[in-house]
Amino acid sequence: MTVTTRWLKRLLMNFDRARRTTCAQQSPVGEEKTRLVDAFIEAYVAWREQCVEVQRAYDLWIEARDPRGSAFSIYYAELDSEERAARTYRDSAERLAAATAPWQHERLTAPPDTATAA
Repeated sequence: MTVTTRWLKRLLMNFDRARRTTCAQQSPVGEEKTRLVDAFIEAYVAWREQCVEVQRAYDLWIEARDPRGSAFSIYYAELDSEERAARTYRDSAERLAAATAPWQHERLTAPPDTATAA
């Protein structure tokens, strides 16, 4: 299991805990967590939708057989959009992780430094 996989599993466990907790709470803190969970889900869906657009643009570019034509420009623009969506998703995941487990935030967002590990 990779560091990223472990990080994602912990994040999803915290996500589930946050969702259950915020449903039971009616406080401003609970409402903020609910907003963070909703933003996290929206960011994930937007990123996955953008991934589909990248694949479509790639397929059109390959079919066009013009390495630097307009199809390539569209594909390149879609890649940029997907990268922005991925960053938004990452940022949302980090905010959610910090809100649901502030004492674990350092461990969740930063993979261990393997160069200094003995």
